[in-house]
Amino acid sequence: MRVDMDKYRGIPLFRGIPEHQVCPLLQAVGAHGREYKKGETLISAGETAGAIGVILSGSCAYAEI
Repeated sequence: MRVDMDKYRGIPLFRGIPEHQVCPLLQAVGAHGREYKKGETLISAGETAGAIGVILSGSCAYAEI
């Protein structure tokens, strides 16, 4: 797994972790990338999340429907 550290440097979750340890950490937890289209639903109310997510670029919004 190749990690673009520029994407992770500003994320508080990774602050304090030496760069050489980020890739092994992500591999250990089974991290993978995924892209979403604008307006796509990530998870719906009542669903159980099977993982946590980190937004590397863009944004998301919470909406009650």
